[in-house]
Amino acid sequence: ADALGRLRSLVFQTHSMEHELQAAWAHPGAEAAHVENEVVPGVRREAKSPDPRVKAVAVQKAAYLHMLGFDADWAAFPAVEAMSATRLQFKSAGYSAAATTFHPGTDVMLLIPNLLKKDLQGASALEACLALDCLANIATPELAQALVADVFGLLQSSKPIVRRRAALCLLRLLQQFPDGLRPCFKGLAGGLDDPDAGARAAAAALVALAAALATLY
Repeated sequence: ADALGRLRSLVFQTHSMEHELQAAWAHPGAEAAHVENEVVPGVRREAKSPDPRVKAVAVQKAAYLHMLGFDADWAAFPAVEAMSATRLQFKSAGYSAAATTFHPGTDVMLLIPNLLKKDLQGASALEACLALDCLANIATPELAQALVADVFGLLQSSKPIVRRRAALCLLRLLQQFPDGLRPCFKGLAGGLDDPDAGARAAAAALVALAAALATLY
């Protein structure tokens, strides 16, 4: 509910969306039809805009519509375009929309491993955190196999916020791809001595999962 409220506040910063949805709620019993016929087509047009700001807002709108129960698969490619933006504000919108709307059957999944890898390996801790948060939400066995080594490497980041997210993301990746445990098993226990309490807690959860997975071998 909190996430939905925050996203609602973001997308309502553009008055057109607010007015359209207010119009929908003014038609009891026909709200869904009004959104599908009046709101969604406008957002789809905005998602195709060459203006990165318009596109970023559009994919946030799509994520909000998805959370209301409407299909947003059409926004997958615009979300990837926003994820590729150089400006952090637009990149954040793309990653947020992807984390909210992507699923294993999303047809652009094959386009994102290199994009995620680039942000995971980049110099920006904020971009790495965006990629980690998104990956933890949308991980598939294929994505986990492709990126588990990059995420494991971030357990050694100098930034506590990155180490925390890397441990939690790795937890998700190993659930999706247990064989990823083999090359990194010996390095997991080091996180238990991390000076950051949040990173230690995440590492403890990761070690517990690793111990459970180890019984499978």
